[in-house]
Amino acid sequence: MVRCDLADGARDVLVGEAVVVNERREDRDGEREHAEQRDPGLDPFPHEGPHGAEANGQSRACQRTPGGFANAGPVRKRRPRWTCTIGAEDEAPMPNAAVLLAPRELRLEVRPRAALAHADVRARVRRAGVCGTDVAIYRGDYRVPLPRVLGHEWSGEVIEVARRDDETWLGRRVTAEINRHCAARGEAALCPLCARALPTHCATRAVTGIVGADGAFAEEIVVPAGTLVALPESLDDDAAVLVEPFAAALQVFALSPVAPGELVVVLGAGRLGALIALVAERLGARVVAVGRGRTRQRLAPFGVPVELADVAARIVPDDPLAAAPSALLERVRALSDGVGADLVVEATGRAEGLATALDLVRPRGTVALKSTPGRPVARFDLTRAVVNEVRLQGSRCGSFAEALAFLERHPLPLDALIEASFPLAEAGRALDEAALGGKFVLECG
Repeated sequence: MVRCDLADGARDVLVGEAVVVNERREDRDGEREHAEQRDPGLDPFPHEGPHGAEANGQSRACQRTPGGFANAGPVRKRRPRWTCTIGAEDEAPMPNAAVLLAPRELRLEVRPRAALAHADVRARVRRAGVCGTDVAIYRGDYRVPLPRVLGHEWSGEVIEVARRDDETWLGRRVTAEINRHCAARGEAALCPLCARALPTHCATRAVTGIVGADGAFAEEIVVPAGTLVALPESLDDDAAVLVEPFAAALQVFALSPVAPGELVVVLGAGRLGALIALVAERLGARVVAVGRGRTRQRLAPFGVPVELADVAARIVPDDPLAAAPSALLERVRALSDGVGADLVVEATGRAEGLATALDLVRPRGTVALKSTPGRPVARFDLTRAVVNEVRLQGSRCGSFAEALAFLERHPLPLDALIEASFPLAEAGRALDEAALGGKFVLECG
């Protein structure tokens, strides 16, 4: 059953199997009705839904809906708070969450159910993926304010919404983009970066599971409705956790396009690097994936050539303009008439990876940076990058919609990249295993 409530105590009216809101309240004795009365200057919900912009000096607001952005139209001065849930939410137990209290100190806690902001939804988490960033935060290399619930790769279903406008999300299988930017939060005014169409760099953003917002290593998660992305039936719950890293893999080539036949070297063909190698292969590039241990086993089903190497074993040459000699360097030169790779993607997750990337890239080639080790690069010779006119391109989050469209055109058995699943109670073990390499998933609900 769907249950909808007004937070100020308005009466619910049962209609068939749904409960709808009676927006006029009845006195306790049932003898008369009266409209809600409130001091216009003391509206406790000035940003409520699409009706709050005028109360804050704005005539209209841009709202994101499941179908995209739409003008909210004329606004009303006051609106009671409204929520809608699936099931007997008041009777449900408090959700469990794996909370990182300090580096390597993870504890399963029963937490009070988080309140919804005016544009939020609550989702039941089915699966959550363990990412390299999660591992770096867990170890203490990537420093963020703690305590924090980690996890930004997830799949689940929406069980509660704060706005009537978002009730179409109820019961749908979803994931969510990780950047909680102005439009996603339902803000009437955009920050300067969002106004320049750079929402992933929003000046006031929170990032799910990393900064300013708890993540998906939990039975439930609260996210802005504007971040939701509906999942197709073709992706099961496990494969769906890979939508976020797959979008990040696509972003490499959105910022550093490659032409068919160009040589792409992916350093660190682990969780993210394997996806980057698969995207490059589907784009028609010649691909060499570089990794350790289980890299060949991971990419064997996809036919991507793999070279085994350890970037930490690089020998620093005496000549600052020379590349460090290695079997990998000889292999890349053999494939490129001796000039080097057109694009080298540094995804090792280690600070030492950048020097090896500069060894392998051709003059006026591109090094795409994907690692977020949380530690500074110990040795980086700027002279070599300048003399060879190498382009350094960082890349971060990509579009989930574009990732899903790409997977529809180029179906990939993403499940094959997941090595094992762990229950939520064993999140610490999953993080320890992920630190050794491989993709792992938490079963949260």
